[in-house]
Amino acid sequence: MVEGPASHRRGVVTSARRHLHEVRAGLRVVVAVLVTLLLVAVRAGRRRPERAATPVASARSLVVLVHGLGAGPHCWDAVAGALSGPGVAVVTHRYPWTTRVEELGDRLADEVLDLARRSGARTVTLVGHSLGGVVVAASLAGGRLEGTVTGVVTVAAPLRGTPWARLFPVGAVGDLRTGSPVLRTLAATPRRAGVPWTAVASRVDGVVPPPRAMLEGAEPVVVDGVGHCGLLGDVDVVARIAGLAGRAGERGLRTHRSSEQRVRCPGGQARARSVGSIGRGRTSRPVRWASTPAAAERPSAIAQTMSDCPRPASPATKTPGTDVS
Repeated sequence: MVEGPASHRRGVVTSARRHLHEVRAGLRVVVAVLVTLLLVAVRAGRRRPERAATPVASARSLVVLVHGLGAGPHCWDAVAGALSGPGVAVVTHRYPWTTRVEELGDRLADEVLDLARRSGARTVTLVGHSLGGVVVAASLAGGRLEGTVTGVVTVAAPLRGTPWARLFPVGAVGDLRTGSPVLRTLAATPRRAGVPWTAVASRVDGVVPPPRAMLEGAEPVVVDGVGHCGLLGDVDVVARIAGLAGRAGERGLRTHRSSEQRVRCPGGQARARSVGSIGRGRTSRPVRWASTPAAAERPSAIAQTMSDCPRPASPATKTPGTDVS
């Protein structure tokens, strides 16, 4: 069947309209990219007001921020601003994501120990976003930071893995696959670390949904309406993270103090920290169920045994007497 001139013209018009629609869509994308680049350039060129930073050496509280995959210290600008204050030193930790998680955890532990030694801060709080939260958990897993870190806050951290890690299993990303040996090792870290641990997650996070950001022993905090990358830019979430970081450090400090005991020495007082846990104890029967003859001659509270009651009260102490069988 041969098409007529009218049909041919309609086909040409339809094709032209289709191409015009594609050109318009392409132009919209180009304009959007150009506007985005322009805004980024303007923001980068704008001088930010400098905050009065507390030197690490004179800090009473130390907060270490660990960024996520592909990010850097700049992602913490809003959180660092909310955390800054008299006596609070905020430090951002940088790491290469091409390295495995266990090594990244060791490097973070090295830096935290050095910072704590130089500062003498009373509280040390670790805050990690996304992959940074997993690095924080890895730094605590070996026990090197026991007694140093007093609080932890993880934000959208794939502590139970993420299916997106299978798309690019390189370096630390490979350790984020669900059920990886590293994540299985880190599963009990909040419970073993023994410090206040808060895990923040968002219900609309498509990268790390709340169930994947929680571990046993961590206190869950779930927010709404903010995606994975937007958590560190949302005003309400930033304020909550800052509040959690401050409270976690103070709670950890109280826990640390309660585990210490004062020991009296001949030359005065010394403070010692109890090590280990309380034993389960054991049950044993006493050698005798009655008091010794010497104790029975002087009935008193000292002479009581499990089988003494009831007995006439002793005239001297008004306590039950004792029978010797």
